[in-house]
Amino acid sequence: MRIISGIWKGRKFSTPPGFNSRPTSDRAKEALFNILQHRIALADIEALDLFAGTGSVGYELASRGARRVVMVDRQYRVVQFIRRQIEVWEMHTCEVVQADAWQYIRHAHQQFDLIFADPPYDMDHVSELPNAIFSHGLLRENGWLIIEHSKLLRFDTHPHLLFNRQYGKTVFSFFLAHPINA
Repeated sequence: MRIISGIWKGRKFSTPPGFNSRPTSDRAKEALFNILQHRIALADIEALDLFAGTGSVGYELASRGARRVVMVDRQYRVVQFIRRQIEVWEMHTCEVVQADAWQYIRHAHQQFDLIFADPPYDMDHVSELPNAIFSHGLLRENGWLIIEHSKLLRFDTHPHLLFNRQYGKTVFSFFLAHPINA
């Protein structure tokens, strides 16, 4: 895995053996950031990476100039891995929180310009994730939510959905803070 662009462009990292995470592929991540760079100025945003896993998306956001990136994962080993990467690369704009993402959503007292969520594809209630984020007011007025999910899950009727993009077995669903039909 690698950082695609920005001040840490080209830095590579790999997870320890037995690491229990499904990272966003470099190909899918590159496609995701190609979409984002034409729609949102990533410099100086505050971003939240839920179900952070390897931290790959959070590192990419920091590398592209995000002012603050909060990465949340419940697994101790994952959090320790991300924490070490942040320290080694001196990513002072990043922080990692060990917490259940659903609990974090319910108790967060801040808003973000961009939220990226990559829950396990087989997790129960993933379809409820957008409503949880919107009902708890985690996005700023013009904020974006991107959920990475399997092609078996559809958000087509969600009022905040802007569009989907599929890359192999991976789908990114893009939502805006305000309903599209409002």
